[in-house]
Amino acid sequence: MQKTYDSFEWSYLEQVLIGLGFPNKFVRWIMRCVQSVSYSIFLNGKPTEPFKARRGLRQGDPLSPFLFLLAMEYLTRSLKTLRRIPNFNYHPRCDKLQVVQLGFADDLLLFCRGDTISVKLLYDCFLNFSQASGLKVNQSKSSVFFGGVAAVTQQEILHILGFPKGVLPIFVLSKRIIQMIEVVCRKFLWTGGNETSHKSLLDWEKVWYPHSAGGFNVMDVHIWNKAAVSNYYWNLSKKKDKLWIQWIHCYYIKGRQVWDTYPNQASWMVRKIMKAKKNFEEAGYTHSDILALSSFSIKKLYQSLRGTFPKVTWKRLVCNNGGCPKWVFNLTLVAHERLYTRDRLAKWQGVHKQIMEWVQEQECAIKFANGKNAKAEMYRMVLACSVYYIWQERNQRIFQGRRIIVDNLSRLIVQDIHYRGSYNKKITKQLESMNFYP
Repeated sequence: MQKTYDSFEWSYLEQVLIGLGFPNKFVRWIMRCVQSVSYSIFLNGKPTEPFKARRGLRQGDPLSPFLFLLAMEYLTRSLKTLRRIPNFNYHPRCDKLQVVQLGFADDLLLFCRGDTISVKLLYDCFLNFSQASGLKVNQSKSSVFFGGVAAVTQQEILHILGFPKGVLPIFVLSKRIIQMIEVVCRKFLWTGGNETSHKSLLDWEKVWYPHSAGGFNVMDVHIWNKAAVSNYYWNLSKKKDKLWIQWIHCYYIKGRQVWDTYPNQASWMVRKIMKAKKNFEEAGYTHSDILALSSFSIKKLYQSLRGTFPKVTWKRLVCNNGGCPKWVFNLTLVAHERLYTRDRLAKWQGVHKQIMEWVQEQECAIKFANGKNAKAEMYRMVLACSVYYIWQERNQRIFQGRRIIVDNLSRLIVQDIHYRGSYNKKITKQLESMNFYP
C-alpha cells in the first residue's frame, strides 16, 4: 500500500476504535495524541509557520504500529464476509483454512481462485476499505501472481486490476546461488576485491576448516544452507502454531508423520524442506531424536554435518590468539608453508638466534605457546605480529624497493602488541614488565 502512515484518515481510525468497543475516554485520548501533529517546512534556510496535519500517523511513534493493526482489522473482517457470497471461490490451496489475506506491515497478500468473478469481488472489497481508510494501492509495487490459470483468463484479470504480472521469489538458496556466493567470498579473500585470482594460497576446502584443523573457520555456505532448511523441517515435526505449518499439514501431510511423508506433487520449495530429512539422517538423528529436541540450533546441526577434522600440531599458535585477525591469518599461512619465507629468514638482519628449518621453528614455537597462562597468550600474540610485519617488510623490499630499519620495525611491533594487549586483562601485568623498546 502507498504511503500507509501518511494517508490514514483520522475519522476512520476513530470509528474503528469505537466499533471495537474501546471506552470513549480512551478513544478521546488516542485521537488527541494523533491529531496534535503540526509540520513546518524549511524554505530558503528558514522554517515556515507551523501548520496542522489533517490525516496520517506519526512516523516513529511507538503507538502508530498498534493503531495501524487495529485499523487493518476492518479489512480482515470485511474479507471474511466474502465466504457468504456463493460466487466467491477461495484459492484451491487456501480453501480448507479459509485464508484470504496475509499482512506484513504495509505489505498485503490477497488470495483467491483465478477466475474473474472471485478476483473482482476480492478487489471491490479492498476498494471499499481503501475509500473508508484513505489507504490506496501502490501501483508501481503491486503485482499479480498466477498458478495454473489459462492465459486468456490471466489477461482478463490483469485488465480488471491494472497490475503487472509478477514472479514469486524463492527463499531457499539454490546450488547456483551458493556457488556464486562462494566465488565472491573466494575472490575477496585472496584479492581483497572482486578480481579473479588463480593464485589461491590455500585450498578452498581447507579455508572453512576450524582453526584447530588449520583452517580459517569460514562458513561452508552449502552445509549451512542445509542446516537452515532443516530448521523448517523441525518446525513441521514439532510445531503447529504458525500458518504455513498448518497449511502444509492440511494439504500434504494430512495427519501422517512428517518423517514418513514426501509429497511428490508439492512445489519445489515444499519438497526442498521435506528432503531435509536426509540432513538429519546424515547427522545421525532419528525421528525420535527430532521429536525429543525442545529447541533447534542451526549451528549445532551445521557442526554435526561438517563432521570432525584432524587437528594440526600447531593449533596452539592460532587458536585463542589475541592478535589482530590479519596477524593470525598470516601466521596460519606460514604454518601451512604457503608464504615461502623460510629461505629468506636467514638473510634477515637483527635476528639473534640460530635459524632452523621451519618444522623445527614450529616445534619450538608450540612449546612456548602451549597453555592458557599470560606468558603463553603473550607469546602467541607476539609470534603472529612478528610474522605479519616480517612478511610485510619482505614484500616492500622485493616489490617496492623500500626498507625499514630493524630498530624501527621492532618498535612498530612492540607498539602494536601493547595496544592490542591492553584489551586483554590477563596479559596487562605481563605488558607492564615489558614497557620498553628492545
